[in-house]
Amino acid sequence: PFRLAGPHEEEFCGMLLSLAWPERVAQRRGTGSFRLASGQGAELPAHDPLASEPWLATASLGGGVNRRVHLAAPIALADLLRLHKQNVRLETDVSWDSRSEAVVYRSMKRLGALIVEEKPLPPSPELSGRKQKALLEGIASSGLDSLPWTEDLRQFQARVSMLHEVERAKGRGENVWPDMRDAVLLAGLSGDPESCWLSPWLEGVSRRTQFSAIDLDAALRALLPWPLPEQLEEEAPKRLELPSGSSARVDYLPALRGDPPVLAVKLQEMFGQTDTPRLAGGRVPVMLHLLSPAGRPLQVTGDLRHFWANAYKQVRSEMRGRYPKHPWPEDPLNAVPTGKTKKRLEAAAKK
Repeated sequence: PFRLAGPHEEEFCGMLLSLAWPERVAQRRGTGSFRLASGQGAELPAHDPLASEPWLATASLGGGVNRRVHLAAPIALADLLRLHKQNVRLETDVSWDSRSEAVVYRSMKRLGALIVEEKPLPPSPELSGRKQKALLEGIASSGLDSLPWTEDLRQFQARVSMLHEVERAKGRGENVWPDMRDAVLLAGLSGDPESCWLSPWLEGVSRRTQFSAIDLDAALRALLPWPLPEQLEEEAPKRLELPSGSSARVDYLPALRGDPPVLAVKLQEMFGQTDTPRLAGGRVPVMLHLLSPAGRPLQVTGDLRHFWANAYKQVRSEMRGRYPKHPWPEDPLNAVPTGKTKKRLEAAAKK
């Protein structure tokens, strides 16, 4: 790059170049890496004496995304502000800072795409709308997992999403069930903050360490207008009644991947039932995880009738010696469903 021998001549050279090509004023981002007032990138070899200058006025540049500086001179920030005072814009910036993981308020002076000066500002009520937008952007960049999810909330999300998918598959009429998959919820954080599903629950939150205070439960349940909450309990209940008289929790999380919900239950509690339990008004069969008396998986099936007719005989021969205290009848369809041992069954029968 071009340099003059005398320090004063070099100083004036930078000022003249900035007046001739103000869009080529460059701000250092790192050693040898610069950003131009036009918004483009520019670079110098790291060993070049000008590579560490905070500000340059460039006269000749190469092509490409990061343009090579061929001719330049340093310029002081004070001279830059004085010479280009009419082009310096004063802006108020409210944005998410990824380093501090918080919403920051700043007063900035800009020359083209360059921030030539910035100062922190205190939060103010008139900036609340912009703060909300910045906070939503911060949540989106942090990812939905940064929100205070619980196991019950993830199950709720999966239950609703399953019913949404069932209605979508029908291909007719309006789908009243919202799509609560992560990708959809994440996309909903962009756009107008006033219409965002999460906005009403962000009061008092401005940094990631405060995300735990967000009432995510209320935010998600607010997406279900009446009478959908009642229908949810009917069509996608948390637990299903078993033939034995007890109940088992349904795991809906596989539904978020497009797989059937899982019902894990001890095999003996399904004696006498031929059909696979179903959800969503009979439209979604569960995937049965049939367990041993110790709670270990014996068989995974989506067709209970087929299991009794085919695989049960092999399971019975392998397990009856391992769990002799529990019933393993030859005819499971005519046996009493139970979670009890044979001894306890006999005692109950005598009463």
